[in-house]
Amino acid sequence: MPTLDDILERLERYRQRARFTAVSGLLGVNPFTMFQGYPRNYRTCWVVAKDTGLPTTFSPEQCHPDLGKNTHIIETADELSQWLATNP
Repeated sequence: MPTLDDILERLERYRQRARFTAVSGLLGVNPFTMFQGYPRNYRTCWVVAKDTGLPTTFSPEQCHPDLGKNTHIIETADELSQWLATNP
């Protein structure tokens, strides 16, 4: 089972966005408290809100410049699990 840090590292490495519900669902945690203690920065900006495709409450300076280059967003925990299995 991956950790939040494992997931964030891979999302950043592959410049891939994933929805909060996909990440929290895979980890079995509350999406509203998942990032307690984590800074808003390039590493955490790849986890995004469903309605905007952007990280919640981030300023533009806190978002990676490549954030929107890959238009696909991982939607579900199952999709995230499969993606992680094929993107080591």
